[in-house]
Amino acid sequence: DTIDMGLLAEALLERDREVQQLEARLAELQTQLASKDKRVAELGGELDQTVREVRHRQLDLELQQLKLEERVRSNSELEQAQRNLSARVEEAALGARHAALDLDLCRTGPHSIRAQ
Repeated sequence: DTIDMGLLAEALLERDREVQQLEARLAELQTQLASKDKRVAELGGELDQTVREVRHRQLDLELQQLKLEERVRSNSELEQAQRNLSARVEEAALGARHAALDLDLCRTGPHSIRAQ
C-alpha cells in the first residue's frame, strides 16, 4: 500500500482550486447580499416616508372633512334663518297691507262703502 505522492499532490491541488472557487463564489454572494441588504434598507426608508406622508394626508383629509361638515351645517342654519326671515318679511308685508287697507277704510269712512 504505497501512496502515490503525485496523485495525492494532484488531488490536493484540485481541492485547493475547488476551495478557491467556492471562496470566490462566497465572496460574490456576500457582495450581492450586501447590495440587496442596502437596497432593502433604502426601500424600507422610502416606505416609512411614504407611510408618514399618507398618514399626514389622511389627517389633512379628516380636517378638511370636518371643515366641510361644519360649513354644510352652517349653510343649513343660514338657509333656515333666511327662510325664517323671509316668512317674517312676508308676514310684515301682509300686516302692512292690512294696515293700509284699514287706513284706507278709515279715510273713506263707512259712508263711501254704502254709496257703492
